This record gives sequence, structure tokens and C-alpha cells, in this order.
Amino acid sequence: MQEFNQLMSSIDKGEYKPFYLLSGYESYFIDRVEAHLTNKVTDDSSRCFDYSLFYGKDVDSIQIIESAKRFPLLASHHLVVVREAQHLDKSTDLIADYLSQPQAQTIIVFCFKNKAFDKRKKLYKAAKKVGALLNTKTLYDNQVERWISERLNLAQLIIDSNTLQILLEALGMDLNKIEKEIDKLKIVLEKVY
Repeated sequence: MQEFNQLMSSIDKGEYKPFYLLSGYESYFIDRVEAHLTNKVTDDSSRCFDYSLFYGKDVDSIQIIESAKRFPLLASHHLVVVREAQHLDKSTDLIADYLSQPQAQTIIVFCFKNKAFDKRKKLYKAAKKVGALLNTKTLYDNQVERWISERLNLAQLIIDSNTLQILLEALGMDLNKIEKEIDKLKIVLEKVY
């Protein structure tokens, strides 16, 4: 979770890397980094021109590189997001070669979910040199409790430990689901008060 916080902080400061390799078993953190980058780099007017979204099953490395070589029109960077990157059929060595001299105004984000990226691959080594790596792990029970408490504090909601236990038992360990329910709770309480 510390790596996640550091990565989010560097994005907030505008310290962008040419490549983000987001992998692991906790998709919540991968989705949050992708969304944060998208919101920081592009806005509604530039998204049509400076944002490319691909899915691993439907794209190959050549298409990703061709898109990455485009210059941005309205935003400061061209953002290329590859969701479900674990399904890329072809070798990712071409992307690793591209990263030896990446386009300075392009950011590529690989969302590699539900498994860790193989550290022996050429792309991992290239990403380690010029990019940012995030390997997420499923949180333990006690970490989820602390995470829920932090999310509730951010939402300016106060909860006692018994109610926190009930909430945890009712919602399970899915962080995306928990966050949505906290958002709903905040909306309901704002209407009441």
C-alpha cells in the first residue's frame, strides 16, 4: 500500500513516467492508478485526441507502439492505456524495445490484473529502468479494517469498532465494492443531515 501511495503522490506532483506496469491480485489499486493518471493527464476536451484505450485481447504490440508514437494535440501527454494486458497474445518484447527510446510526451499504462507480471521478461526489466512498477497483493483482514477506517475518515464519517466489524462482514474483502458502499453511505447521510 505504501508503493501505491507513493505512486499516487508522484502523479499528483506531475512527475509522470513513460511507462506504468500495474500488476497483481488487487484490482482496486490498479484501477485507481489508471483513473488518477487519466484524470490528471487528460480532460474532457483532450480525451478524444490524446487518450487511447486498448484491451489486451483486441490489440497487439505494434498497435500499442504506433499509438504511443503519436504526439499529443491538446494535453501535455498522449495517454495509452492497455487494460487486461495479461491477455496480450504476442510478445511484449517490441514494447520493451520501444521503451529504450520512448516518446517523451507519451505515457503507456499496462493494467495486468489477477496475477503478477513475470519479472524475467524483457518488458519488466525495461519498465524498471524507465517506468513505474506497482505489484498489488490482496489485503489481509486486519489491513482491510484499517483501509475501511481510512476511507471512512476521508469521507468524514465516524464509525465505532463494532459497526466496522459488521460492515466488514457484510461487504467482504472486495475493495471496489466497499468503496462504492461508503460513497452511497455518504450520499444518504448528506441527504439526512
